[in-house]
Amino acid sequence: MVERRIETEVASRIPRVIGVSGSYQVDASAGLAGVARGRIDSVRIRGTNVRLKSGISLSRFDTTLKGIHVDPVKRAPTRIESAEFNVSVTGAELNSFLAKRYPEIPSRAELRDGFVRVAAEPRIKGTRVRVEADAVLEIESGTRLVLRVRRVASGPLAACEVAQRYVERRLNPVLDLTSLGIKGKLTSVNIRPGAVDLSGEGEPGALSKL
Repeated sequence: MVERRIETEVASRIPRVIGVSGSYQVDASAGLAGVARGRIDSVRIRGTNVRLKSGISLSRFDTTLKGIHVDPVKRAPTRIESAEFNVSVTGAELNSFLAKRYPEIPSRAELRDGFVRVAAEPRIKGTRVRVEADAVLEIESGTRLVLRVRRVASGPLAACEVAQRYVERRLNPVLDLTSLGIKGKLTSVNIRPGAVDLSGEGEPGALSKL
């Protein structure tokens, strides 16, 4: 009964703290002794088609908060010992994000098995030149997801190195972890046809308001 009450209360706060979702599922693990001391063992939140407050959409959102210390009077977390998260971003969601972030750069990303194919049209010397590049996604500084070009082809007015610099400098970072409302670090990234899967750990940031 204690766990169901925690799950209900957390679920009621999720849309305001994280964002709206097609569906959320909350699973809590807590014993009476721990709750009496103001500590919840863990809370796992799983969501599908989540639209974060930042505007970014995730097809999958899965996070587990462990060691949650709660103020019994305010009924709010005072400290969360650790957090782990897994999220998935579809190709359509990634392109929507890039279009909003770089409206002046006509570009499109296509997710393949292990790499991203980026097609863009930079303006060089007053003329738009089509650039196509294959790139991998790497974690930089623990919080940023960046493109690293492995192959590039461009029009006759742009040398390959110019095109490579354009893709890497103008479109990076593809994603910053802080925009997801989670203060932590990325630990892995996997590109598959249609989606990018990200995993990480660290402080829960906005989730501490649950």
